[in-house]
Amino acid sequence: MSRTVDFHLRMSEDELAELEKISHECGMTKSQYLRAGIGEKRTLPKVPDELIDLMKELNRVGINLNQLVVVCRSSGYREDQVLETIDQLSKVGFELRRAIYGIR
Repeated sequence: MSRTVDFHLRMSEDELAELEKISHECGMTKSQYLRAGIGEKRTLPKVPDELIDLMKELNRVGINLNQLVVVCRSSGYREDQVLETIDQLSKVGFELRRAIYGIR
């Protein structure tokens, strides 16, 4: 899309600082952030790559624990501790998602 119109906006220094902070957190320029608001796209802060990697690793651990439960059940072992660990891992994953995406 060709952008040919130049638009100027007055705001306070505090408003500008907030716009700069939020647009940076979302990985956008100020213009991109404002245009996204006009288009009613939901803009979220950019999630650090480290947190994405951590979520993937938590998912892998969860898969391994589920496989361990299957082995325990097929072998006749009690899987209580494994199930408790899975429950704790699920809580950690939920809290991490809540922290990243602001889920309440």
